[in-house]
Amino acid sequence: MGHPLSRTTLSTGLFALAALTFGCGSDGSPGASDSGQEQQTDAVSWNGQIAPIISKKCTGCHHTGGIAPMSLETYASAKVYAGTMLAEVQAGLMPPWGARNTDECTPPFAFKDNPRLTDDEVALLQAWVDAGAPQGSRSSKPLPKPITNEITDADLHLTIPTTIDVAGTDDRMLCFSLDPGIEEEKWINAVQVTPGNAEIVHHVLLFADPDGQSQALANEQNYYDCFGGPQLEKVVLLGAWAPGGVPMVTPPDVALDLSAHSRLVMQVHYHPHAAVKSTVDSGTSVDLRFSSDIPKYPGRLELIGNLSQGDMKVAGGKGYGLMSDPDDTDPTKPEFVVPPNAAAHTESMRVLIPPAANGATEYRVWGVATHMHYVGTDMKIDLIHGDDGSDDCLLQTPQWDFNWQRVYYYDAALDSVPVMKPGDVLNFRCTYDNTMDNPFVREALAQQGYESPVEVPLGETTLDEMCLGAFGIAMVGKGQ
Repeated sequence: MGHPLSRTTLSTGLFALAALTFGCGSDGSPGASDSGQEQQTDAVSWNGQIAPIISKKCTGCHHTGGIAPMSLETYASAKVYAGTMLAEVQAGLMPPWGARNTDECTPPFAFKDNPRLTDDEVALLQAWVDAGAPQGSRSSKPLPKPITNEITDADLHLTIPTTIDVAGTDDRMLCFSLDPGIEEEKWINAVQVTPGNAEIVHHVLLFADPDGQSQALANEQNYYDCFGGPQLEKVVLLGAWAPGGVPMVTPPDVALDLSAHSRLVMQVHYHPHAAVKSTVDSGTSVDLRFSSDIPKYPGRLELIGNLSQGDMKVAGGKGYGLMSDPDDTDPTKPEFVVPPNAAAHTESMRVLIPPAANGATEYRVWGVATHMHYVGTDMKIDLIHGDDGSDDCLLQTPQWDFNWQRVYYYDAALDSVPVMKPGDVLNFRCTYDNTMDNPFVREALAQQGYESPVEVPLGETTLDEMCLGAFGIAMVGKGQ
């Protein structure tokens, strides 16, 4: 996400414990018949079997004004893309969902809100395409609501206070200081960040500023440059957005603390380049929902990773931090560099879970995400338990796609999710393809005006690389 928080926050608290798609109406919905004579058929049809699948698992993105490039809300619009839909589904590219079970990673639980089609649904889609994509008779049965995390009952909506034009080709990170008007402590159970211009917004991080220091930094222009972080003595991560991201919703009995009189800092990473139509952002915003009660478990969001050679102590001492890889010139001095034309370069990191903070004895992981940039192709996060050496693979995204990033929430009760304790170890392995066979590399090179791959370092700009994990955790203490 362009901001290696782990470097500056791991030394305090846990890791500097920073508090880190789809219903359509009856008119124009996938189940509504378009004008013209309806086809009568006993075969698989749009109105019979396909519209319910598309409504639930596709129209959250593929609706008028949605983030997808076309609408699939009606028979007429969907029929045009029938063959394409089938091909994308069979290739595992749509609906977008990076978390996969692999030979080396089976997470302990399934994840919530998985939109991927079942084998039976794929077979129905195949049969529909083979039959010529018939419309079928109108059905009176209501369509299922789309899978979505969208927040519709937010208590607070804030938008960046000024219009920004980031013309040019240089990445910028700007921090906007926002006044939420919080006169008493609040507990946040949902955060939804919406980019004002998705063409240039690479990521957004939302922080609490308990001491209000950001107001002076922003001054009259309402923002300040903030590469390297929000530049505050105290900072608490509340939410994040990256392309394809969904709102953060905490489990029951978990919420994130926002102290009275805090300001909010919205760090927006802008990545303008020659291909964008507009370099203006006037509408990046955030919606917050507050809990009506003090939660049983304080929640936190953690960004962990992005470790360089000098971060060994931060990660836990000797044997932790950035590990050596086969492409390093000196195995005793590991470097985070992806060589040009390397098709399967890996970078690995180990982080020791430090002693408990704030009275917590364990940290229950309810959400997890991977983050890389354009060169990344696969990321895996393992939790090694210090008491018995057992291994939980928390998440693997073996077909990493920069355009579809999200937090994956375990489909399990909070007392069953994976638990991190002091002495446990997080292992990160990131794989990169820095060749012209990687379409994202070709795109990145075109943005820079290069014709062949170049060395890619660890860094904050979109055209650098990262290996970063994001975690939603609940702080659990004795007696809870």
